[in-house]
Amino acid sequence: MRVFLFGAYGRLGSVLSSVLSKSGHSVLRQGRQACAEYSFDPTNHQRLMSELQNCNPDVIVNLIGLTNLQTNETNNELALLVNTKIPEYITRHLLSRPDNKRPKFIHISTDQVYSKDGFNTEEDALPINRYGKTKLLGEKFAIAAGGIVLRTNYIGTSKANDLNTFSDWVVKSLRQQTTINAFCDIHLNPVHVSTLCNLIQETIYNYRPGIYNAGCRGFFSKAELILEIARGLNLSSEAVKVVNANFPDGVKRPKNMVMDVSNFEEKFGIKLPSFKEEFEKTLKDYL
Repeated sequence: MRVFLFGAYGRLGSVLSSVLSKSGHSVLRQGRQACAEYSFDPTNHQRLMSELQNCNPDVIVNLIGLTNLQTNETNNELALLVNTKIPEYITRHLLSRPDNKRPKFIHISTDQVYSKDGFNTEEDALPINRYGKTKLLGEKFAIAAGGIVLRTNYIGTSKANDLNTFSDWVVKSLRQQTTINAFCDIHLNPVHVSTLCNLIQETIYNYRPGIYNAGCRGFFSKAELILEIARGLNLSSEAVKVVNANFPDGVKRPKNMVMDVSNFEEKFGIKLPSFKEEFEKTLKDYL
């Protein structure tokens, strides 16, 4: 299949591009940099529509998001443009196509749309910051076009230059013995980046429109993850301070982003991996 990949040169896109190519797909890579295969600003509505019209892909995957929480709060216009308008523009293109010629659309969202206690189902979205709110608005456009929305978070190393993941930062800080404030009251259930890429590919093959939580089974705190990485890599945890979350920038952050993944498992017939399995994959990235 011809897969048009928005954000192909980012943390997730650089891995997903390789996975899709190795599976035999023709990947059309979009990026802002001049060296990108399809180099253009996706916030330019007319350019985006024109590029998609000319490429005529079978599948569109949107990985683009403005993820810096503070930037989202201080620049509402940019947050809306990136997190909401881009999926809206993609949706406009899709709805302009005949039903039988409409590409599949997979839109990657975030676990930051959740903030309630316990395991959050897809109906429990309650974002408390601008990032989560604008991503939730973007989801509505993807669903209107008959798309798939994956709410997710991932761990594992980055293959994109100068774009580090959370676990990259943790390992670097542990090796340099830089102080880490490890939050014991923030809980989540991400998957490894390789798992997420495989799940995205599964949704391409087994296309079932809707909103799905894509995470591991079980959950852990950020402090538990950091300490487990230290133990797994035989690194000292003396510089790790286990504390309750405190954010001096004043941006609200959810403390519970744990997702109930049973809907994804049921609809796609896949048993999602445990935290232990995803943690072991993460450790292998740094050995």
